[in-house]
Amino acid sequence: MVKVKEIRSKPDGEVWVKVNWFYSPQEVSEKVPAFDASKCAKYERIYSHHSEIVSALTFEALVTMVEFVEDDPDQPRILQDQFFHRYYLETNREKFNALQYTCDGALEPLGAKSCSCGEPYNPEDSDSRVMHWCPRPGCRRAYHRSCLIEDAHHAMLKGQNNLVCARLSSSADTDEAVTTPGRDILRRVPDDLVFLAAQPMVRGGAYGVAGNVAIVVRARRVVHAALPIVGHESFSGSEAEGLCILDAELELDLDLYSWYEDSGFASWEDAIVEARLSSEAQTEGVFVCPTCGGAL
Repeated sequence: MVKVKEIRSKPDGEVWVKVNWFYSPQEVSEKVPAFDASKCAKYERIYSHHSEIVSALTFEALVTMVEFVEDDPDQPRILQDQFFHRYYLETNREKFNALQYTCDGALEPLGAKSCSCGEPYNPEDSDSRVMHWCPRPGCRRAYHRSCLIEDAHHAMLKGQNNLVCARLSSSADTDEAVTTPGRDILRRVPDDLVFLAAQPMVRGGAYGVAGNVAIVVRARRVVHAALPIVGHESFSGSEAEGLCILDAELELDLDLYSWYEDSGFASWEDAIVEARLSSEAQTEGVFVCPTCGGAL
């Protein structure tokens, strides 16, 4: 599998193509013994700067390849049968090294943001090994559910409202805990939106390669943008759902109910992990990030 870089033709009509190669996980493990191919998915490939010029006649079909950046809070969805890549094979005079993409466009050593157990994310792990992802910018790493349980990285909270507020306090845009208002203010935001924003961010197993991270991050951003506005003393409940609000000398249009039609929330029901989140239980359990202490 290759990525086309340039296409050129000769006067005689022959067409030649400059390509960069995608390797299979097994091929990379042969060149980099520390690379564990068993932690890769069926449709996963590894990009490289290994370049060649080949005849256009050697191509068989066009395939869509998606880049998967594990620490990107806005990572697009990756379908179960879609080819993707998250690692880069660096070659230099027959010396090989495997690196991993980051959301700022850089490359880092494999496992730099792996679980506390040191094992990389395997999209095809069992459900007990689903990864819980921390969105805070200084963290943005995932932990196996089984590791969080084994190492007792969890806490019990009094009531569902505290669980919702704890999850909403973890933002993809700040390392500081976001202060959330009381239940009365939260009730002025659409229930479905709060329900989605308060879901744990997970990936792997039944939740897919990229998981529900991007859609929950998006929902939290909408809620975070709305909360200071709907909590303003000069607004009544109906006015809080309105459009024109002045915030820090910036006029902001915010219709809290337009999110239902936002293409960014397409099929948001698939992002639901805790279907009974709205129950009025006396206590609720929440996983805690081992690195920053935020709610997962």
